[in-house]
Amino acid sequence: MVATDRLPEISLDHSPGVPVGSALGVALTLVIAVTAANLFHQGYWQRLWSARDTSALQRGAFFGGIITIAVVAVVGSLGIAAAMSGTELGNPPIPFFALLADAPAWLTLPALVLALTLVASSVDTLQNALASLAVTEKKGMSLTSARWLTVLLMIPVVLVALQGISVLRLFLIADLLCATAVIPVLMGLWKRMSTLAAIGGGLAGLFGAIVPGWFSGGSLAAGLHAASFPGAIPTLAPFLGALVCSTLVSVLLVMVARRR
Repeated sequence: MVATDRLPEISLDHSPGVPVGSALGVALTLVIAVTAANLFHQGYWQRLWSARDTSALQRGAFFGGIITIAVVAVVGSLGIAAAMSGTELGNPPIPFFALLADAPAWLTLPALVLALTLVASSVDTLQNALASLAVTEKKGMSLTSARWLTVLLMIPVVLVALQGISVLRLFLIADLLCATAVIPVLMGLWKRMSTLAAIGGGLAGLFGAIVPGWFSGGSLAAGLHAASFPGAIPTLAPFLGALVCSTLVSVLLVMVARRR
């Protein structure tokens, strides 16, 4: 007997413009970017310090990690489904919304509510963390003043959002800024680390982020452009440059201060 049922062929006509060979680099870039950004996320630190004890913190981290893996696996499968269907994914690719283009109209409203809920759940955590951080770091500041300060900080955020810039590109730029300082900040746990070394390392990280594009493009403007991730495509070089330069300069300044 000859089997007539076959697996559907995957159409690559509408696949994202990222070469297959660079998939590992993109994955590593996203790991570095997300880790660096989350280490600066005050919402996570609030949850950390509000844990009842170490055991509760460990259980929360374990179950939270398992749930996160499951959700990411489900959402990631939508990209595979969209690619197999031959749907135009867009640039940058948005497979979930690309699939909704051919879905029934009644699914649009639930998807919109879901998207707004996801954004709101992240933004309110960040806003509460900013207000809490302002009260903690600024002596004499009331909670009401901190909340109003947070509202004022949201004004430029809204203005940037109205420009219609790719969200992925904005995230990558913010993650890169975090990557320029994450190593010097963590080195603050080292008793020999100094304020000068941390600041110098952070500045070196900013320089290191534009060095790869500077060398490949031949100008400072080209380095800045490459570090802004044109096309919203994650590239590894700016992140590696930021991490390497910030680490080397921080350690060097610590060693120089130690000799003195």
